[in-house]
Amino acid sequence: MRRRHRVVLRAKVRRERSRQFAAFAAVLMLGAAAVATVRHLGAQLPSWGELRAKIVPPPSTIEIGGVPAALQTQILAHLASKPRGLTTGELIAEIKERFSCVEDVTVRRPWRSEMARFELKLKRAFARVVRSGLPAGYMAEDGRIFVAPPSLYPEDLAEIDPGSAGQEQLEKAAAVLAAGQALPSPVRALRQAPQGGWQALLADGLAVYWGDLRWTKQKIERLSEVLESARLEFGEITSVDMRYFEDGRILVRPSRLRERAHG
Repeated sequence: MRRRHRVVLRAKVRRERSRQFAAFAAVLMLGAAAVATVRHLGAQLPSWGELRAKIVPPPSTIEIGGVPAALQTQILAHLASKPRGLTTGELIAEIKERFSCVEDVTVRRPWRSEMARFELKLKRAFARVVRSGLPAGYMAEDGRIFVAPPSLYPEDLAEIDPGSAGQEQLEKAAAVLAAGQALPSPVRALRQAPQGGWQALLADGLAVYWGDLRWTKQKIERLSEVLESARLEFGEITSVDMRYFEDGRILVRPSRLRERAHG
Protein backbone atom coordinates (compact mmCIF):
# COMPACT_ATOMS: atom_id res chain seq x y z
CA MET A 1 0.00 0.00 0.00
CA ARG A 2 1.25 3.41 -0.94
CA ARG A 3 1.81 5.77 1.93
CA ARG A 4 0.03 9.12 1.86
CA HIS A 5 2.07 12.16 2.65
CA ARG A 6 0.50 15.19 4.32
CA VAL A 7 2.06 18.53 3.47
CA VAL A 8 1.99 21.06 6.27
CA LEU A 9 2.74 24.67 5.42
CA ARG A 10 5.22 26.46 7.54
CA ALA A 11 3.93 29.18 9.83
CA LYS A 12 5.68 31.89 7.81
CA VAL A 13 4.04 30.77 4.56
CA ARG A 14 0.62 30.60 6.21
CA ARG A 15 0.96 34.15 7.54
CA GLU A 16 1.98 35.42 4.09
CA ARG A 17 -1.00 33.81 2.41
CA SER A 18 -3.35 35.19 5.06
CA ARG A 19 -2.04 38.70 4.44
CA GLN A 20 -2.52 38.28 0.65
CA PHE A 21 -6.09 37.06 1.12
CA ALA A 22 -6.91 39.95 3.46
CA ALA A 23 -5.46 42.47 0.98
CA PHE A 24 -7.47 40.94 -1.89
CA ALA A 25 -10.69 41.05 0.15
CA ALA A 26 -10.02 44.69 1.08
CA VAL A 27 -9.57 45.63 -2.59
CA LEU A 28 -12.89 43.97 -3.48
CA MET A 29 -14.70 45.81 -0.71
CA LEU A 30 -13.19 49.14 -1.72
CA GLY A 31 -14.16 48.53 -5.35
CA ALA A 32 -17.76 47.69 -4.43
CA ALA A 33 -17.96 50.80 -2.25
CA ALA A 34 -16.59 52.95 -5.07
CA VAL A 35 -19.17 51.62 -7.57
CA ALA A 36 -22.00 52.26 -5.11
CA THR A 37 -20.71 55.78 -4.46
CA VAL A 38 -20.46 56.60 -8.19
CA ARG A 39 -23.99 55.34 -8.80
CA HIS A 40 -25.33 57.39 -5.92
CA LEU A 41 -23.56 60.52 -7.09
CA GLY A 42 -24.63 59.89 -10.69
CA ALA A 43 -28.26 59.78 -9.65
CA GLN A 44 -27.88 63.14 -7.89
CA LEU A 45 -25.82 64.93 -10.52
CA PRO A 46 -27.77 67.14 -12.98
CA SER A 47 -28.05 66.13 -16.63
CA TRP A 48 -25.95 67.90 -19.26
CA GLY A 49 -29.00 69.87 -20.34
CA GLU A 50 -29.65 71.04 -16.79
CA LEU A 51 -25.98 71.85 -16.25
CA ARG A 52 -25.79 73.79 -19.52
CA ALA A 53 -28.94 75.72 -18.60
CA LYS A 54 -27.23 76.81 -15.38
CA ILE A 55 -24.00 77.78 -17.13
CA VAL A 56 -25.60 79.45 -20.17
CA PRO A 57 -28.11 82.19 -19.31
CA PRO A 58 -31.62 82.07 -20.86
CA PRO A 59 -31.77 83.62 -24.34
CA SER A 60 -32.76 87.26 -24.49
CA THR A 61 -33.58 87.13 -28.23
CA ILE A 62 -35.57 84.39 -29.95
CA GLU A 63 -36.04 83.61 -33.63
CA ILE A 64 -38.56 81.11 -35.02
CA GLY A 65 -37.97 79.16 -38.22
CA GLY A 66 -39.50 76.29 -40.17
CA VAL A 67 -43.09 77.57 -40.10
CA PRO A 68 -45.06 80.28 -41.97
CA ALA A 69 -44.71 83.88 -40.85
CA ALA A 70 -48.23 84.03 -39.39
CA LEU A 71 -47.49 81.17 -37.00
CA GLN A 72 -44.08 82.64 -36.15
CA THR A 73 -45.82 85.81 -35.02
CA GLN A 74 -48.28 83.87 -32.84
CA ILE A 75 -45.52 81.85 -31.19
CA LEU A 76 -43.35 84.89 -30.47
CA ALA A 77 -46.34 86.74 -29.01
CA HIS A 78 -47.14 83.76 -26.77
CA LEU A 79 -43.55 83.49 -25.51
CA ALA A 80 -43.40 87.24 -24.92
CA SER A 81 -46.40 86.92 -22.59
CA LYS A 82 -44.52 84.49 -20.34
CA PRO A 83 -42.18 85.47 -17.49
CA ARG A 84 -38.68 86.45 -18.54
CA GLY A 85 -35.78 84.17 -17.79
CA LEU A 86 -37.30 80.88 -19.00
CA THR A 87 -34.69 78.30 -19.96
CA THR A 88 -34.48 76.85 -23.47
CA GLY A 89 -36.18 73.65 -22.28
CA GLU A 90 -39.01 75.62 -20.69
CA LEU A 91 -39.51 77.62 -23.87
CA ILE A 92 -39.73 74.43 -25.94
CA ALA A 93 -42.32 73.03 -23.51
CA GLU A 94 -44.37 76.24 -23.82
CA ILE A 95 -44.36 76.00 -27.61
CA LYS A 96 -45.45 72.35 -27.70
CA GLU A 97 -48.13 72.81 -25.06
CA ARG A 98 -49.70 75.87 -26.68
CA PHE A 99 -49.28 74.87 -30.34
CA SER A 100 -50.28 71.23 -30.74
CA CYS A 101 -49.49 71.29 -34.47
CA VAL A 102 -45.76 71.42 -33.65
CA GLU A 103 -44.19 67.96 -33.73
CA ASP A 104 -40.58 68.76 -32.89
CA VAL A 105 -38.35 71.69 -31.94
CA THR A 106 -34.59 71.95 -32.35
CA VAL A 107 -32.57 74.84 -30.98
CA ARG A 108 -29.55 76.45 -32.59
CA ARG A 109 -27.64 78.70 -30.25
CA PRO A 110 -23.97 79.60 -30.50
CA TRP A 111 -22.09 79.10 -27.25
CA ARG A 112 -22.78 81.95 -24.81
CA SER A 113 -24.84 83.79 -27.43
CA GLU A 114 -27.90 85.67 -26.17
CA MET A 115 -29.84 84.73 -29.33
CA ALA A 116 -31.47 81.32 -29.86
CA ARG A 117 -33.12 80.13 -33.06
CA PHE A 118 -35.94 77.62 -32.69
CA GLU A 119 -36.45 75.43 -35.77
CA LEU A 120 -39.94 73.93 -35.74
CA LYS A 121 -41.27 70.85 -37.52
CA LEU A 122 -45.03 70.69 -38.07
CA LYS A 123 -47.13 67.57 -37.77
CA ARG A 124 -48.39 66.07 -41.02
CA ALA A 125 -52.12 66.57 -41.39
CA PHE A 126 -53.79 63.36 -42.54
CA ALA A 127 -57.43 64.52 -42.45
CA ARG A 128 -59.54 67.50 -41.52
CA VAL A 129 -61.62 67.10 -38.37
CA VAL A 130 -65.18 68.44 -38.29
CA ARG A 131 -67.73 68.36 -35.51
CA SER A 132 -71.37 69.11 -36.31
CA GLY A 133 -70.20 70.42 -39.68
CA LEU A 134 -67.73 72.92 -38.20
CA PRO A 135 -63.90 72.79 -38.49
CA ALA A 136 -62.33 71.29 -35.35
CA GLY A 137 -58.68 70.77 -36.22
CA TYR A 138 -56.73 68.04 -37.99
CA MET A 139 -55.89 64.40 -37.55
CA ALA A 140 -52.36 63.00 -37.72
CA GLU A 141 -51.56 59.56 -39.16
CA ASP A 142 -51.61 58.02 -35.69
CA GLY A 143 -55.19 59.20 -35.16
CA ARG A 144 -54.33 62.01 -32.76
CA ILE A 145 -56.21 65.27 -33.20
CA PHE A 146 -54.48 68.65 -33.10
CA VAL A 147 -55.42 72.26 -33.71
CA ALA A 148 -53.82 74.52 -36.32
CA PRO A 149 -54.65 77.57 -38.44
CA PRO A 150 -56.26 76.51 -41.76
CA SER A 151 -53.51 78.34 -43.67
CA LEU A 152 -50.96 75.75 -42.50
CA TYR A 153 -52.69 72.94 -44.38
CA PRO A 154 -54.23 74.31 -47.58
CA GLU A 155 -54.14 70.93 -49.37
CA ASP A 156 -57.31 68.97 -50.11
CA LEU A 157 -57.77 66.46 -47.29
CA ALA A 158 -60.35 63.85 -46.37
CA GLU A 159 -62.72 64.77 -43.56
CA ILE A 160 -63.54 62.89 -40.38
CA ASP A 161 -66.26 63.57 -37.83
CA PRO A 162 -65.10 61.55 -34.80
CA GLY A 163 -68.19 62.10 -32.70
CA SER A 164 -67.53 60.59 -29.28
CA ALA A 165 -64.82 58.17 -30.45
CA GLY A 166 -61.91 57.50 -28.11
CA GLN A 167 -58.26 57.39 -29.11
CA GLU A 168 -58.29 53.67 -29.95
CA GLN A 169 -61.21 54.19 -32.34
CA LEU A 170 -59.52 57.22 -33.88
CA GLU A 171 -56.40 55.16 -34.63
CA LYS A 172 -58.55 52.59 -36.44
CA ALA A 173 -60.43 55.35 -38.28
CA ALA A 174 -57.13 56.76 -39.53
CA ALA A 175 -56.21 53.27 -40.79
CA VAL A 176 -59.50 53.14 -42.74
CA LEU A 177 -58.78 56.50 -44.36
CA ALA A 178 -55.28 55.37 -45.31
CA ALA A 179 -56.31 51.98 -46.69
CA GLY A 180 -59.35 53.47 -48.40
CA GLN A 181 -57.14 55.35 -50.82
CA ALA A 182 -56.60 51.99 -52.57
CA LEU A 183 -60.28 51.81 -53.57
CA PRO A 184 -61.33 52.72 -57.14
CA SER A 185 -62.65 55.91 -55.55
CA PRO A 186 -60.87 56.98 -52.34
CA VAL A 187 -62.59 57.69 -49.03
CA ARG A 188 -63.33 61.41 -48.77
CA ALA A 189 -65.23 61.47 -45.49
CA LEU A 190 -65.72 59.23 -42.47
CA ARG A 191 -68.13 59.70 -39.60
CA GLN A 192 -70.00 57.84 -36.92
CA ALA A 193 -73.33 56.81 -38.44
CA PRO A 194 -76.71 57.26 -36.72
CA GLN A 195 -77.48 53.60 -37.57
CA GLY A 196 -74.44 52.50 -35.59
CA GLY A 197 -70.82 51.99 -36.56
CA TRP A 198 -69.20 54.26 -39.11
CA GLN A 199 -70.18 55.60 -42.50
CA ALA A 200 -67.76 56.43 -45.32
CA LEU A 201 -68.37 58.65 -48.32
CA LEU A 202 -66.22 57.95 -51.38
CA ALA A 203 -65.01 60.62 -53.79
CA ASP A 204 -67.49 59.45 -56.47
CA GLY A 205 -70.44 59.98 -54.11
CA LEU A 206 -70.93 56.35 -53.07
CA ALA A 207 -72.06 55.94 -49.45
CA VAL A 208 -70.59 52.97 -47.58
CA TYR A 209 -72.05 51.86 -44.26
CA TRP A 210 -68.78 50.59 -42.87
CA GLY A 211 -69.99 49.17 -39.58
CA ASP A 212 -67.31 48.78 -36.92
CA LEU A 213 -63.66 49.45 -37.68
CA ARG A 214 -62.42 45.87 -37.62
CA TRP A 215 -61.32 43.83 -40.65
CA THR A 216 -60.24 46.97 -42.52
CA LYS A 217 -57.95 45.24 -45.03
CA GLN A 218 -60.46 42.48 -45.74
CA LYS A 219 -63.31 44.95 -46.14
CA ILE A 220 -61.31 47.05 -48.59
CA GLU A 221 -60.49 44.01 -50.73
CA ARG A 222 -64.04 42.65 -50.69
CA LEU A 223 -65.60 46.05 -51.34
CA SER A 224 -63.53 46.48 -54.51
CA GLU A 225 -64.66 43.06 -55.75
CA VAL A 226 -68.33 43.70 -54.91
CA LEU A 227 -68.37 47.12 -56.57
CA GLU A 228 -66.86 45.77 -59.76
CA SER A 229 -69.37 42.92 -60.12
CA ALA A 230 -72.38 44.94 -58.89
CA ARG A 231 -71.78 47.77 -61.36
CA LEU A 232 -71.49 45.30 -64.21
CA GLU A 233 -74.81 43.76 -63.19
CA PHE A 234 -76.83 46.76 -62.00
CA GLY A 235 -75.08 49.84 -63.34
CA GLU A 236 -74.91 52.74 -60.89
CA ILE A 237 -74.68 51.84 -57.17
CA THR A 238 -75.77 54.42 -54.62
CA SER A 239 -74.75 52.69 -51.38
CA VAL A 240 -73.07 49.64 -49.92
CA ASP A 241 -73.87 48.23 -46.47
CA MET A 242 -71.00 46.32 -44.82
CA ARG A 243 -72.45 46.13 -41.32
CA TYR A 244 -73.03 42.40 -41.75
CA PHE A 245 -69.55 41.66 -43.05
CA GLU A 246 -68.82 39.10 -40.34
CA ASP A 247 -71.91 37.15 -41.45
CA GLY A 248 -70.57 37.02 -45.00
CA ARG A 249 -73.07 39.53 -46.40
CA ILE A 250 -72.56 42.86 -48.19
CA LEU A 251 -75.70 44.70 -49.32
CA VAL A 252 -75.64 46.90 -52.39
CA ARG A 253 -78.32 49.38 -53.41
CA PRO A 254 -78.54 50.12 -57.15
CA SER A 255 -79.97 53.47 -58.17
CA ARG A 256 -83.08 51.93 -59.79
CA LEU A 257 -83.28 48.36 -58.51
CA ARG A 258 -84.07 46.87 -55.14
CA GLU A 259 -81.33 46.14 -52.67
CA ARG A 260 -79.31 43.00 -53.39
CA ALA A 261 -77.06 40.95 -51.13
CA HIS A 262 -73.62 39.71 -52.14
CA GLY A 263 -71.98 36.90 -50.20
